[in-house]
Amino acid sequence: METIIYITRHGESIANKTGTFTGTTNVPLSELGQKQAQKICEFLEDKNVVAIYSSPLSRAVDTVAPLGEKIGKQVIADKRFIEVHFGRWEGKEKSYLSKYEPEFNKWCKFPLMAEPAEGETAKLAAERFIGGMDELVKKHEGKSFVISAHGGVILSTMFGIGYFSENATVKDIPRNASVTKLIHKDGKYSVEYYAYEEYLKDLKADFKYV
Repeated sequence: METIIYITRHGESIANKTGTFTGTTNVPLSELGQKQAQKICEFLEDKNVVAIYSSPLSRAVDTVAPLGEKIGKQVIADKRFIEVHFGRWEGKEKSYLSKYEPEFNKWCKFPLMAEPAEGETAKLAAERFIGGMDELVKKHEGKSFVISAHGGVILSTMFGIGYFSENATVKDIPRNASVTKLIHKDGKYSVEYYAYEEYLKDLKADFKYV
């Protein structure tokens, strides 16, 4: 029996616009991000979704709030889907981190190999996300559900299920408001498509790594 999971990265945030590294810091969607949330609603509203889950951070919740309202489903916040905790990198601009945090320069090339100072590794982030997803697959077996999350933890999760190797580059991080479709069958996850964003048309955000 196939269970379908749609994982979306949140829409553009105000921090994405300024190049600030946020991680688990709570920042709102930008005006463009709010428009992207409406597009996500249009893209997913006919997918027979039975439940919507989200990172508790507002930029993730607000990204799928229009979908929840449209299909009559409450958005359920789950901390297992929060962004990677980037420790003392959070709240700082990339220019500062490049100068004072050597490990950040490693992250900018191969994010899955980096270990953020006082933060969380990709392996640990993937384990908690996949653990939460496994639980929901059992709960919604044979149906479809949505998880709204973040670029870093989505990339980590794709590594965790074997879609990426640890050599994945920063350019493999999904863009804002992109959608990834997973299928769970016979105890395994497969990827039908990754970081799809063509439905956004002229509402694509400039590619940001945070």
